[in-house]
Amino acid sequence: MSGAITNVVRDFVDEVGTVPDQVVLCLSRESASVSRLVVPSSARGSLAQVIKYEVERLLPFQADEIYYDYVTRELGGADDRLSVIVYCFPRKIVDPLVEALAEVGFSPQVVTMSSASQSTTLLACSPPGTQRQMLAVAGTETLELTFLSADRLIASQTLDMARAGGAENWENLLARTFARNFPGAARDSISFFAWDQGRNLPITPAPGQDLRTHNTSRFHETAIDCDSSAKCSDLVETLQDLGEGDAVNDL
Repeated sequence: MSGAITNVVRDFVDEVGTVPDQVVLCLSRESASVSRLVVPSSARGSLAQVIKYEVERLLPFQADEIYYDYVTRELGGADDRLSVIVYCFPRKIVDPLVEALAEVGFSPQVVTMSSASQSTTLLACSPPGTQRQMLAVAGTETLELTFLSADRLIASQTLDMARAGGAENWENLLARTFARNFPGAARDSISFFAWDQGRNLPITPAPGQDLRTHNTSRFHETAIDCDSSAKCSDLVETLQDLGEGDAVNDL
């Protein structure tokens, strides 16, 4: 597999005729495991040690099997607590890809998830002034839902495609996820987009909702001109509301 990846990367670099200044390894959302916990703000100074001690309880791996990191968010309120998102990628997934890239002289500076790259594409293709957005990316077996507010990716989750069901169930699913990620927002204030190459969604996106069409129009028929406003915040921001289910651990 690594040899095939090396050949693909080498052919791509030869085709575009340039060497990138930065290499980002973007993995599928399914490759990541995520957990959440809440700690007193007073634990901020020792948080790295707390996570190191708790990581095997929070994530379904031994510590030496993964690359992990964490991000925090102030919860505020009288309790003065921190919300902590802990996430990881298995080494058995990351290491072969890093080795394959090394064979063509590349060393990734960042390892991130598909949610981040999809959001960057959506932000680059969205009409100016678009605020709340949702993107549904349909795979063969999984459905990835991404939520953005202004230029920040605020949530990402994956579901079994079977849960999307028919059109009626799909609308119920959208209603629930809208309410969870955009509490109090009117439904018509949220722009919906889809990337459904395999036509697996239970609905057919309207022409204005098809991100593949927007992407082709912007990046293949015209010169690429990404202004600074069309950039997604880094992974620290993308994981602020990310989790595997609703479990939250209190320390």
